Amino acid sequence: MYLESAIPEDNQPFQSYFEYDDSFKVAALLEALIAQLKNKGKVCPKPWCWRRFYMLFGAGYEPPWLSSWWAVSNADKKALFIRQLEFLAYETNRFADACRFLAGLNNDQWVVER
Repeated sequence: MYLESAIPEDNQPFQSYFEYDDSFKVAALLEALIAQLKNKGKVCPKPWCWRRFYMLFGAGYEPPWLSSWWAVSNADKKALFIRQLEFLAYETNRFADACRFLAGLNNDQWVVER
């Protein structure tokens, strides 16, 4: 996953969001990440990857684990995952690292809407 967006004020057509830290850029990165997940139909990482994500970054809200995984709808999983991303973006300084982690996941490590 490589996130890019037009940034007209920089007079450059594309910039990687990983180059920015300020709150405006974090909000733009979050928005781009959520849009990319939606465009690719990605709901959340699969349980073992999501658990690792949570443990590495302390994402604020614990994901469903194996015992409750199948009882939670994809819509609820997606909403919780987005809450975690928002928490990391606005309440921590680990959001860029979390994005790099997510970028390293293979497609088979994601729950995908069909």
